[in-house]
This record gives sequence, structure tokens and C-alpha cells, in this order.
Amino acid sequence: MRTTTDWLGIVAQEYQAESKAALARLLSVSRSSISQQQHGIYSISIQTAVKIADLLGVYPMLVIASSMHDQARTDDERQFWQAVYDRWNSIENRCPRAQQCDKQQRAVTYQPPANWQDPR
Repeated sequence: MRTTTDWLGIVAQEYQAESKAALARLLSVSRSSISQQQHGIYSISIQTAVKIADLLGVYPMLVIASSMHDQARTDDERQFWQAVYDRWNSIENRCPRAQQCDKQQRAVTYQPPANWQDPR
């Protein structure tokens, strides 16, 4: 699984953002926010995760799941977000977002982790 820092690095590389300020401008956030995100002090917002995904042409849920995994406080939470990431990564591998695929290629049946319990 990629981390928040990995995603930020990929965007910086793909868009040749050679400084934190350039990356911050690209994502419409502050330079200090980028610095804090890269050091794990601050998590990226859902909005920033979607911007990253749009810039890279990947499914937003991949970036969101990575961010939530980074923020997780328990093993159960980490396992849950790992499972979400793995599901969306399998979809990305079968049908990259940048390509047109039919509905059957994208279809996946969600199955929560074995130890997940419905809170209801």
C-alpha cells in the first residue's frame, strides 16, 4: 500500500514540482501543510486526496484509503483500510481509471475483513 508521502512524491515527480511550495500550489494547499503531511504530522483531507487522484488518473478511493490507513489508530482500522485499498487496487489493475472499461470489468463485490463487525 502506498502512503500519503508516496502519493505526494508521485505527484511531485509527475508534475516536476521541485519544491514544497510548487507542490502546494499544484494541490491548492499551504507549503506548511505539505511539509506536515510529508512528516506524518497532518493528514491530507479528502478533497486533497481526490485532487491527487485526479492529477494521477487513479481512482480516488486508492488515495483516500491510503490516507485513512495512515491515520488509523487500531489494527482493526488499518486492516479495514488495507482491505479497501486492495479492492480498489484490484479494480485499478483490471481497468485503470484513465481507460474506458465496461461495467463487468469494473465490477467487484465488496467483502469486509473477516474480523469486521457491523456496528449496528
